[in-house]
Amino acid sequence: MNTIKTRAVQNGKTVALLYISDNPEKTNEKVATIAPLTRSGEWKDNDLRIESGNPHTAFFEAEILNETIEESMLNKVGIYRGDVVLHQID
Repeated sequence: MNTIKTRAVQNGKTVALLYISDNPEKTNEKVATIAPLTRSGEWKDNDLRIESGNPHTAFFEAEILNETIEESMLNKVGIYRGDVVLHQID
């Protein structure tokens, strides 16, 4: 199964993690999950926390481009695609 892992970066901070995979149950479908990230606390105070918001999962036809899926998933969590840079994770 092919999984693409991506992080969305805004102003130097990762604001979401996105995963797109072939659906193992249906060969003509992809499944995508996005987990928005929030920060609280301060690094200098040694209490910086990174928390995952509610993840969102959606199914797409296999023919849909991954770039279209990425934009759709970012929209689901209120992130405008033009505000972030996407970095693929190895």
